[in-house]
Amino acid sequence: MKNKNFSHTFVLTAFKKSKYFEKCLKSLINQKTKSKIIITTSKPFDGLKKISKKYGVKLIIFKSHKNIANDWNRGLKKAKTKWVTIAHQDDIYLPEYTENIKEYITKYKRSNLIFTDYAQIIKNKVKKNTLLLTIKRIILNIFFLGRNEIQSKTNKINSLRFGCPIPCPTVTIKKKPGKYEIFDEDYKINIDWLAWLNFAKKNGSFVRINKILLYHRIHKTSETSKAIKFGYRQIEDKKILGLLWPDFIAKTLAFFYQISYKKNIL
Repeated sequence: MKNKNFSHTFVLTAFKKSKYFEKCLKSLINQKTKSKIIITTSKPFDGLKKISKKYGVKLIIFKSHKNIANDWNRGLKKAKTKWVTIAHQDDIYLPEYTENIKEYITKYKRSNLIFTDYAQIIKNKVKKNTLLLTIKRIILNIFFLGRNEIQSKTNKINSLRFGCPIPCPTVTIKKKPGKYEIFDEDYKINIDWLAWLNFAKKNGSFVRINKILLYHRIHKTSETSKAIKFGYRQIEDKKILGLLWPDFIAKTLAFFYQISYKKNIL
């Protein structure tokens, strides 16, 4: 069912084979408030066309693969709506996700980035409170101070100084006409952190929906786990922290990050 007042698309990016892909797609289809859904990929897997046909969802296959950031940018270009969510293929979007996004878009007219809280799926168990989630919520609470919206560029940038507490798969962003290269294609894993930092420097507010509306799956084959294992997450952390802090502080924060990542390697 089409909602004329809600211009939103889920861009579900498929990357190689994921046994959770169909579950993610179903969670998008089963939203209480309907929006457009497209599947994009540069690394199609056997059976992907069959799945897209089964659910009547448009599949767009890119001719070549560069990296994930490039896939996301091309996916954004294919979405024809004002608001876009890059859906991650391993995750589950709860049925009220788009309903809440629509409500907050309507309420906060200056928003250009809206995000929600989330829980983690670890070994097929939903964990609503973990150390990582607690730290991210504390950071957000400090800078949002009980509000749902922050508008000043200083506050938005400061909310990103100690890491990226804004969970990428929950984010819905406002597209500007002709602006598709939102994600820096020189980055492999901290694509979202740098993108939100760039958003923070622009006019428009960050809006937080303080509700768990997504389950994010953590597993050993996820891109985040691989990035930590092979070290390029740590390299990119240092780069972005270096944009936000003097060298000594940036290196100190990066060191503590590296220690904390040991908890995320499955």
